[in-house]
Amino acid sequence: MFSAAMRSRSDCFGPFTSNVPIRYYFISLNQGNGYNDALGTFIAPRAGLYSLSFTAYSNVGVDGERLYHKVQLMKNNKVVASVWEDNRENTKDSGTQSVLVSLRQGDKVYVELLSGRSLCGNTKEFNRFSGYQVYPFTQE
Repeated sequence: MFSAAMRSRSDCFGPFTSNVPIRYYFISLNQGNGYNDALGTFIAPRAGLYSLSFTAYSNVGVDGERLYHKVQLMKNNKVVASVWEDNRENTKDSGTQSVLVSLRQGDKVYVELLSGRSLCGNTKEFNRFSGYQVYPFTQE
């Protein structure tokens, strides 16, 4: 099991010209050492059913400024789940996804920010990525 948060920052992470994996530097739990903060990737140490969740929070701080983000959970470079926001009515917002995912040993799971989007004003480390194994199963 693991739980990690993005580095606290008052500016924006993004926008970028391509999709970018999000690195969660502050690790509060990494039992089994499956989470690699240098890559921002969880590598399944064992095959099993995993519960994974992530939260995308952004605060643009100014009324009328565009709140524009899309963050997606990736498994072996394929989209599993996503959250997004695109409006000028809110200065801050967040979304959370929790999913059950079957992983084989060595499968790679990470969260990425889509090209052209930003996560701003993460001063309290609200952007998080976490997971745990619900139960193991035999590798096929």
